[in-house]
Amino acid sequence: MKTTLKTESKLYGALLKWVEVADSTPSDPEQGVVLTYRADDGTLSFWHDFYENDFEDLNFEDLVEAEEAIGYDTIAKALLTDVKSDADYNEENVKEFIEYLEEN
Repeated sequence: MKTTLKTESKLYGALLKWVEVADSTPSDPEQGVVLTYRADDGTLSFWHDFYENDFEDLNFEDLVEAEEAIGYDTIAKALLTDVKSDADYNEENVKEFIEYLEEN
């Protein structure tokens, strides 16, 4: 285990708060990218794209509706998975990344 469950839970909470206020923008409409989330504190990072076909059954008019249709919790879980797969994922780096997310 690279982090404690308590730290991982704090990271998920920070990601959830970050997703709710972060600006997500289409990064490449020609490829069907609808929402892009990325953050990088120099050690840990994530870059996650959601594509139109990720939510074919959902109807939405704008990016906020798309986020709500997907669900902030679903987005935060996807970002958590991305961060956990980082080679530098450990207790110390996660705590610093949480601070980074809370500041940005």
